[in-house]
Amino acid sequence: KKSLLQLIIAIAIAIFFFTTSSSAQTYILNEDFSSATGTTPPSGWSNINVQGTATDLWQFDNNSNRTVNYPIIGNFALFDSERNSGDSVPEKVTLESPYLDCSYSPNTLLYFNHEFVGGRNGKGILEVYNGSTWQIFTTFINSTNGVKSEVFNLSSYFGGVTNAKFRFTWEGDSSFYWAIDNIKIFAPLSRDVN
Repeated sequence: KKSLLQLIIAIAIAIFFFTTSSSAQTYILNEDFSSATGTTPPSGWSNINVQGTATDLWQFDNNSNRTVNYPIIGNFALFDSERNSGDSVPEKVTLESPYLDCSYSPNTLLYFNHEFVGGRNGKGILEVYNGSTWQIFTTFINSTNGVKSEVFNLSSYFGGVTNAKFRFTWEGDSSFYWAIDNIKIFAPLSRDVN
């Protein structure tokens, strides 16, 4: 029941913000990884090997040929622990956003599509940087059972901040994979009451 309620809330938020006029929100980031190649992320992004073999990095060309469904298409971020890092060495790899100016509004939302296939102690961590410190926002350990859309309200972390960031961190050891695409950060503006 809880997951169904969360899904309904996420869909309602997404519909509301995607159907309001463009004057009602400002897009701060709209990333589909189309400019990324191999292990080279788009401009401003960082692909960081924190622990593990030096080649343990996020891939953007699905070189392990995972079948991931719509709306994850073309280039996308993928850490494939099982097929690209099956060396029995634990890995921790981070995909970090560029700095974001979220000072347009006190309200900030993060939207993305992802497929997380968990197991063998693999986990995906979403962290946020509020301009001074990193904090864990949420951790994924259970498989999404296909592609899932997420909408997170980051207003209390990013609202009004000129140097915000976020990052996706994979931790595991031959522990399946995490695919991410269509990342949007947007700031809904206060609606004019006139």
